[in-house]
Amino acid sequence: MTTKKETTKEEMIADNVKKTLEDKFIQNIVGSNAVKTNPFMYGQLGVAGGEQTYNEVMFSEKANKIKQETYNQKKKEGEQLGVVGEPTYETNYDISLKIAKQVNEVMAMAKLKDLEKIVKTVAKGFEFEIPENLKNYSMQEVLVKAVNGKGELDESKLNEDEQKVLATQQLLSQAYTRGVSLIASQSNYFADLNFKAKQIMDSYKPAGEAK
Repeated sequence: MTTKKETTKEEMIADNVKKTLEDKFIQNIVGSNAVKTNPFMYGQLGVAGGEQTYNEVMFSEKANKIKQETYNQKKKEGEQLGVVGEPTYETNYDISLKIAKQVNEVMAMAKLKDLEKIVKTVAKGFEFEIPENLKNYSMQEVLVKAVNGKGELDESKLNEDEQKVLATQQLLSQAYTRGVSLIASQSNYFADLNFKAKQIMDSYKPAGEAK
């Protein structure tokens, strides 16, 4: 009888990183926010596509579920503490901020080799082979070593490989954001034309069938 292999902490982190960064909801939020904050990088059609993606994801069932669950949690906490009134629903900004923090946290925990695999699935054309010396590092473990007695970051405490880990992680993070931004901007590239096309097609459908 074979025994089930126990999942290691490293495997659990890798799985969490993969699930988070490959989640389409998260990718669309990160990507559409990046397009909206850097419009000149993506052009007029790209901005229009990013705006459409942003609206779709923010009014999606998953976004509404997050807002409702957060509202319910606040309501429950308030009732337990005798707080009067009604809590507010999370705004689109709140959700974007929460997702941005989550993405930054998992990227910091990720081994560079795992982050590299995921980034290359969304950042087509990004050519970077991480040197073997760096693949098993995570930014988080390097930063812990770099903190001095005052709690400040002191990169002089790092060796050459460790300093390159920080630069590599930042490069991968930028490539991920740019990759999902391109997806967000291009997924609705024809949104305006598709809307007009649908109006024409619907005009030839029997009454009551067009939607």
